[in-house]
Amino acid sequence: MIDSAKNISSEDIQRYQSMSKAELLDEIKNSEHSAAVVTFIKELLAKKFNS
Repeated sequence: MIDSAKNISSEDIQRYQSMSKAELLDEIKNSEHSAAVVTFIKELLAKKFNS
């Protein structure tokens, strides 16, 4: 589990984990996300796509 995920709902985590790289990059640009969500998505991208 990614450390930054502790403050994110399990439903959101599952949704992000099922997204493509392009979808995740679009999510990072969403200004409504908290810093924790953005950090989680960036860590997920690095883990999932080795970027």
